Amino acid sequence: MKTKIFTLLLLALPFFISAQTLTIQSGATVTIAPGASMTTGEIDNQGTAASLVIQASSTEQGSLIFTQTGANPLGTVQMYIGGSGVEQGDDPLHVYHNVGSPVFSGATANDFYIGTGHDAWLFGYVPTVDIANPQTDLDIWDPVTVLGTQLTGGKGYFYTWRTNPSRDETGIFTFTGELLGKEVTQTLVFDGG
Repeated sequence: MKTKIFTLLLLALPFFISAQTLTIQSGATVTIAPGASMTTGEIDNQGTAASLVIQASSTEQGSLIFTQTGANPLGTVQMYIGGSGVEQGDDPLHVYHNVGSPVFSGATANDFYIGTGHDAWLFGYVPTVDIANPQTDLDIWDPVTVLGTQLTGGKGYFYTWRTNPSRDETGIFTFTGELLGKEVTQTLVFDGG
């Protein structure tokens, strides 16, 4: 019951909270439910990543907006990837989603896999422009072949799977690590002659 009252207060007073520091004491938890949102200033998570959870469902995502000048807080973010991905090429059984790691550090390629016996693959985007024709985006997608590979915060990924009635590669994926409330800078690579 206390959690429901606390959540109600967060939703009822977004402008009061937006100017404040959210302090999560060790042993306490803050959960942002699917469809709910919270805006705050700094976050001081004195607990673990499980102390701050942003949930997702098949229809909605929780939302947290904050501005951090100190150390990035730890958190857990859920992300739903549905089975209605975009068809890839001429193979209607091969679908994909463009995704990004919802945590800045701590996530690995393994976070994108459910169960065993996968028909799923992950590729990292390498922003590359042909120097001879700067308006041309070369769309280079680098395969991530080791499940323990750290994902880069702010980088785009291509998650693709072959639909298979015996396995489901969709659902709620959980990522644990540092949440980023600062600017992300991505290096642009120029290629060509």
